[in-house]
Amino acid sequence: MVKSLKYAKEKFNKDVITILADLNGFMIKHVDYSFFKTAIPYFNDRFPDNMEKVILVNIPVFFKACYNIVSMFIHPDTKEKILFEKSKKYKKRFGKSNFTNNLDEIDESDEE
Repeated sequence: MVKSLKYAKEKFNKDVITILADLNGFMIKHVDYSFFKTAIPYFNDRFPDNMEKVILVNIPVFFKACYNIVSMFIHPDTKEKILFEKSKKYKKRFGKSNFTNNLDEIDESDEE
């Protein structure tokens, strides 16, 4: 995170970063709630205003249940910055407004 912020400052004169996380292949066995319970407060304290947004793509079916538990530890302002896209076609649509911060709004019609 520190290196990413330094790069953003040097190359783009920005103090914020956008994180794109592709969850393709992410399985329930990869979920570690104790990690999230520790990591989320750490990042909230250490980097309170450095995240522009987090974009999560290729969200697996079980993710909504996991996110509902983990999101209890995420500050409401931060939750607004987390965007979801289930479509495997996100690369073609990146930059358009197809992302949502509400998992209930995900369009599953184009799922492969």
